[in-house]
Amino acid sequence: MKVLNKLMDLKKGYPDLVELYQGASDQAIKARLSHSKFPMKDELTTILKFSNGFSVLDYCFLGVLNPKIRGLETLFLDDVIIIGTSGHEEYGIMDTTKGEGRVLVNRENIYGEKETIVIANSLESFLEQFFHKCELLLAHHKVSDIVSYIDDERFEDIIPDWKAI
Repeated sequence: MKVLNKLMDLKKGYPDLVELYQGASDQAIKARLSHSKFPMKDELTTILKFSNGFSVLDYCFLGVLNPKIRGLETLFLDDVIIIGTSGHEEYGIMDTTKGEGRVLVNRENIYGEKETIVIANSLESFLEQFFHKCELLLAHHKVSDIVSYIDDERFEDIIPDWKAI
């Protein structure tokens, strides 16, 4: 996956703000994903073999049987949370009735209500956009900063290369 090169570039550029882990074993992946039937299992397996979870700022890509981070969570039958934040924002993979996956985000809107928004048709296309925004955030992040999130509307005015997911 091309996006994994981008993740490595982020780690090299921001070693204190990007955390990678040893890749997951086939056994660990099989133990966690064996009953899942969602269509992005191959993409997810590739990522987990590369790094069994990772974190960028406050975003944590969940792993499998990794004691250092939270594990992948099944929402319903085959829907899986893949990224979480301390602010309870969750990104997940949703299985659709057509057998095609969608990447979605669950977050609170400005009224404090939970909302679910479909944001990508593949894990790779989502991560491409996600890493692009993370790179922009990391370039503007200072150690003293409060954690910033990629859905902050202010960035469209502050960061020239920003465009909403």
